[in-house]
Amino acid sequence: MTKFSRLALLPLAAALAASLTACNTNDLKPLTVQATSSTVMQGGSGVTLNASGGRKSDKVTWRLLPGATGTLTPSGDTRSAVYTPPADVTATATTTSIEAKMGDETQTFALKLQPPPASELVASLPAWWQAYPNGTSGKPLIQGEPRGFAPDGNGGYYVTYAAPVLKFVRVKAGADVAEINGLGSQGIIGGLKDGTLYLTEGSAAQGLTIRKRTPDGKSTVLTRTAAYDSKQGPVDGVSGAATAYSPRFAFDSNGNLYALDGSKVRKIAQDGSWSTLAGDGCDMASSAPKCPDAPVPGKGSSARLAIPVAIASDPAGTLYVIDGSYILKVTQAGDVTILAGGKEDRSVDGDSGSARFELPNSLAADSAGNVYVMDEGRLRRISSSGTVTTLAAGLGAFRDLAHPELYASRVRMGDNGTVEYLRAVDIRRVKVQ
Repeated sequence: MTKFSRLALLPLAAALAASLTACNTNDLKPLTVQATSSTVMQGGSGVTLNASGGRKSDKVTWRLLPGATGTLTPSGDTRSAVYTPPADVTATATTTSIEAKMGDETQTFALKLQPPPASELVASLPAWWQAYPNGTSGKPLIQGEPRGFAPDGNGGYYVTYAAPVLKFVRVKAGADVAEINGLGSQGIIGGLKDGTLYLTEGSAAQGLTIRKRTPDGKSTVLTRTAAYDSKQGPVDGVSGAATAYSPRFAFDSNGNLYALDGSKVRKIAQDGSWSTLAGDGCDMASSAPKCPDAPVPGKGSSARLAIPVAIASDPAGTLYVIDGSYILKVTQAGDVTILAGGKEDRSVDGDSGSARFELPNSLAADSAGNVYVMDEGRLRRISSSGTVTTLAAGLGAFRDLAHPELYASRVRMGDNGTVEYLRAVDIRRVKVQ
């Protein structure tokens, strides 16, 4: 081919390339925006908006339209963004509009901001607690606050108070507070609707005693631990010989006890013996390995916990653990999986992989496989498939510097589709079913 003929083909090649580019452009899908939910709760958790269309390399610009409230945080590749509603709660629903722009295309997505449901006062509590300043964090701390609660079988509740109060009382709406003598040193693990209580007394360092107290006032020792040896770490074995590090307890409908003990999940059988279901015991003895930054799923001792803070059991004995900003599921076979959550400490609703928790501190589970988590004053539900939704907000946040007494510290399953929660000032409940 001569130089002249090659030059003659250049316009044809350019026209063909332009035609192919136009075809490829025409094949691109238009910009669309979808969200994990079109409704958001005021003061509640965020939702994720996802943009699709165009080329994978096309960047998306997100912004709140004038008059919109809340915050918008784009992802690193800009193809998604998390909308977080404002903390302020109003009595009426509002609408927030969000704009996504990709090249010359623009899409607007409207989110409806609903007021959270009102909680119901169950019983007011005596103001025995005291707040005092904390020079390290600036957050006021509370001492003498209520630490545990359970139904008394007659429409009231048993409540235990931390030091220096150390009282065990019965409270009921419209009735005087009744102190129960002889139980002030015992803490409430939990209880049944008929008034049966599971109680703990002593310390892991000196030895613990776990009792079951029936409505007629009779107590039965379920298990005891020996004094903890920090060089040896926790020891499984029979009642009186087993040791514990710093256990937090739960129980199932068959009366089996479980303990989140440091970085181990342990079971206390009905004969009082202790065994380990999962966890490697990291950071629990001077010779133990360091705990990881995040939980590691696995079976038995191959599973690793990082920052575990709370445990709950459903009626069948499936266990759920708060580990930092993760929620874990632990089976009776010792299989540990991540039910929901991730490394980021923020509150976002969504499926198991995208949902996030900010500062979860307590949880409860129902017979249908739903888990209810108190997360910085928000009550959130994890379905059996791992989908996370926010059910209520403004219940009492740990980071509320002005009102530490309103911190919602404990939750339990109530009657008639409710979740009950404990604060220094009262017991309240929220309808969840």
